[in-house]
Amino acid sequence: MEAVPSGSYLVLAHAASDMGTADTQEGFQIYNERSPVKLTPRSRQQIDRLVAGLEPAGPGVVAMGEWFEPDSLSSGGAELTGYYSLLRKP
Repeated sequence: MEAVPSGSYLVLAHAASDMGTADTQEGFQIYNERSPVKLTPRSRQQIDRLVAGLEPAGPGVVAMGEWFEPDSLSSGGAELTGYYSLLRKP
């Protein structure tokens, strides 16, 4: 965020290491074994450190399912295992 001017926004959508089930974590591992783009799940505490100094423009850093209206997602019953936020650089 150092390279962007004050007033810029950051949209964060990040895989979580501290929510979900063992199957979720296994899914991340399988994804990384098969994809050239690696996924690095992080905890809420790690995410908070990444966005320190930015102002929330919404509910802050929350579980993905808390940001969206339940009817707007068609996840087929699957839990969204990650964090989402809209933040502004002061």
